[in-house]
Amino acid sequence: MAVTEPTAVRLTLVHCAGPFPPINPGRMNLTVWLSGVVQENGEGDASGTIVETDASGGKPKLREFTVNAEDLQALVGDLQDVGFPNRRPKVQSCVDSTDRWGHFLFHVYMNGEVQMLELEVLSTSYEGEDSRGLQKVFRRLLDVAKVTNERARFDLTKTYTS
Repeated sequence: MAVTEPTAVRLTLVHCAGPFPPINPGRMNLTVWLSGVVQENGEGDASGTIVETDASGGKPKLREFTVNAEDLQALVGDLQDVGFPNRRPKVQSCVDSTDRWGHFLFHVYMNGEVQMLELEVLSTSYEGEDSRGLQKVFRRLLDVAKVTNERARFDLTKTYTS
């Protein structure tokens, strides 16, 4: 979907996971924060901050990133395709055969409208009418932020590094 009006966007994504059953302690794997504006003519930019742990479970690392106008416009279009900011995407948790749990929180602000999606997944899946579109949103966000945490990437997109 093309952006048809100036759009201010702020995104916060938090991902945590741990071993099954979910009463076992988990840890934060990833936090991504992005803020930007895209114009209807395609101009704009964004920047953000990421905190992520690596596969070894070491100390979280903080870094900043930038997003060019083309990637930001595509991300805003993907968000709109799954219903943001007017509605939450139609997804729900589902059970798969892995031996861990995941939890993610996705806060979306677009031009004064706010939606929040929170899922506790057993073990790592979500499904529903908007699941493929939401995976596309997360894939694009993780790509522009250059996320390296494979566990978070898989839980959110069902793919590994592209």
